[in-house]
Amino acid sequence: MADYLPEEVVTNILSKLPVKSILRFRCVCKSWLNLFTSPTFIRQNLKHVYYTNNTRLLIRDDNDFYLSTDHVSPSPLLPSPLCLDAIGIDYPFKSPFHLVDILGTCHGLVCMNVAPGCTLCLWNPTTRDYKVLKKRVPLCSSKPLAGVKMMSYTHGVGYDNVNEDYKVVIASCFVDHEYTSEVIVYSLKTDSWKSIESNKIPPYINYGDQHGVCVYGVLHWIADWWTKDGTKASGIAAFDIVEDSFFLEGLAHNLTPEFLGVLDWELCMLCKVNGSAVPGFDVWVMKDYPRKETWTKMYTVNTQNLLLPEPANLCPIHIFRNGEILLEKDRGQKELVLYNPKLGSVRMLKISGAPKWSIIESYLETLVSPNLFTSLDNTPKLENSDPNSLGAISEKELGNQYFKQKKFEEAIGCYSKSIALSPTAVAFANRAMAYLKVKRYEEAENDCTEALNLDDRYIKAYSRRATARKELGKLELSVEDTEFALRLEPNNQEVKKQNADMKDLYNKEVLEKTLADIKV
Repeated sequence: MADYLPEEVVTNILSKLPVKSILRFRCVCKSWLNLFTSPTFIRQNLKHVYYTNNTRLLIRDDNDFYLSTDHVSPSPLLPSPLCLDAIGIDYPFKSPFHLVDILGTCHGLVCMNVAPGCTLCLWNPTTRDYKVLKKRVPLCSSKPLAGVKMMSYTHGVGYDNVNEDYKVVIASCFVDHEYTSEVIVYSLKTDSWKSIESNKIPPYINYGDQHGVCVYGVLHWIADWWTKDGTKASGIAAFDIVEDSFFLEGLAHNLTPEFLGVLDWELCMLCKVNGSAVPGFDVWVMKDYPRKETWTKMYTVNTQNLLLPEPANLCPIHIFRNGEILLEKDRGQKELVLYNPKLGSVRMLKISGAPKWSIIESYLETLVSPNLFTSLDNTPKLENSDPNSLGAISEKELGNQYFKQKKFEEAIGCYSKSIALSPTAVAFANRAMAYLKVKRYEEAENDCTEALNLDDRYIKAYSRRATARKELGKLELSVEDTEFALRLEPNNQEVKKQNADMKDLYNKEVLEKTLADIKV
C-alpha cells in the first residue's frame, strides 16, 4: 500500500481502524509497529476514538473484570432489548486475596487501587499495558498516627492538554483532634507525587461516591463542606489539572446534584426534582463553562413514566453526547436502561457473560499506554530508538501471533531472531514456553536460566524452568524453583499449585528410592 499511497494517507487510514485491528497489525512489518507505538499516531487514533464515542462497558465483580465485546450504541433505531456479551479479562495483580477499586478512567487508562498494600497502577485493559505508580499510600493513611481516621476521600484521572500529561488526583479528609483535608497529585510524565497547599482547602469536605468527571481540563466531584463562618454548603469540588489548583463551587437554585457527566462536551449534572415527591431528576448543563450563572435546566426525567416492565430503582452510569442516559436498574441485577429524553424512548440492555457486578463503568478502547512517557526526556523517543530494539520487538510480537496459532516452530524462529537482535528476559522466556510445547525440555531449561540471568525476579521463568526440570527428572531443582517463585509472590495461586504438585512428585520419588534401598 505504501508503494503507491503517500505516507500521510496511509497513516490517516490506519488511525481510523478499530484499536484491536491496529494491535493485530503490529506484526505486519517493523515500520507499522514503529508507527503504532509513536505518540503522534496514538494521539491521532485517540482523537478518532473520542469523536466516534464507541463506548464499551468495564465491569468489576469482586476480583474479576469483564469487558463488553460490543460498543454500547446510543442510536435509538436499534431494537430493544439489546444484548451485550461480556468476556473476562486478566488484570495486574489478580489474586483471590486482593481487593481492587477503580479510581477513575481517562482516554482508555484505568487507575486501580489494589489492597492490601495500597498498590496504585494505571492499566489499559485493551493493550494490557500497566504501570505501577510510586508509593504514596494516601488511600490507607497518609497520616499513620494512632486515632487518625479517614472521613472521606475521592479520586479521578484527567489529561493535562497543555503539558500533555496524565494526572491522578486523590483528595482526602481526615479527623484526629480536628479535621484536615489533603489533595495530592501524581504526574505520569514526571512519575512523581506532589501535595497541594492545604491552606487553600477547607478542613472538612465530604465527597460523593462518584469519581472525578473531567471537563476542560478540570476534575469535578459532588461534595459538601463547612465554610469559614461555620455553615454547611454543598455543590461541586473541582481540581484544575493544568494549574494544579483546588476550588469549590456552590450551586444556585438550591440544586442537589446526584450525578455528574458530560453532555455535548459540556459539564452536566442530574439533580433531584425540587419540591416534588415524584421519583426522577432534572438534567442541568453549564452552557458557558466555568460561569456558574450559565447552569441551564434542559429537561426533567420522571422515572415513573419510563414504561418499564416493573418498578425499578435507577442509577445513572453514563451520559452520551446525544443526551441519551445509561441507567443501572436495581443495582447488580444485570439489567441496564437506555433512556432518550428527547424522544422519550426506553430500551432495555442485558449483559451476558458477567455473573454479576459491583461496579460498572463506561470505557473507551484506545492505544494510550501508561508507559507512554517512559522514554521521554531521559532517552530518545521511540521513533528514534535503536533499530535493533524495534526489530526485536517486531519479531517477538510476530512470535506471539504464531504461538497463539499453535505454530510453535515458527514462533521459536521469531523469538530466536528477536534474541539475536536484542536479548531480553521476556524473549528468552517466550521461546522457553514454545520449546516446552514441542517437548524440547533442555532448550527450555537453558532459556529460562538465561531469562533469570537478565531478570532474577521473573516469576514465569522460574515456573517454566520448574516444568522443564520436572520433565527432565530434576524434581529437587523443580521444587527449588517453585519455592523461590513463591517467596517472590506468595499469593500466586498457580505457582502454589505447581509447588504442591512438584513436592508430591519429589516426595514420591524419594519414597520409592528409599524402599528400593531397603530391599537391596
